[in-house]
Amino acid sequence: MSRELPKGSVLLDRRATLIDWSLLSREANVMDKVLVEASSADGEKTETFYADYVISTLPVGVLRRNHKQFFYPGLDGRKVRDDVALT
Repeated sequence: MSRELPKGSVLLDRRATLIDWSLLSREANVMDKVLVEASSADGEKTETFYADYVISTLPVGVLRRNHKQFFYPGLDGRKVRDDVALT
């Protein structure tokens, strides 16, 4: 599947420090972007970029405890518990 994606569209070996989804317009005809701040795996380099999609691979326990630290605006705690219960 990754061979079908445009080169450079998947960034690996990065640790997201912030996922800002406040820019989402909620309008069907507007292409939304998510602002992502990430550091390199060794923490030496930090970069900011806009993404169409973000795939988070946080362990469920980390997501439950720290979602307000990673997401802006913070996720509703009840929603996190409900969504995680579906997995």
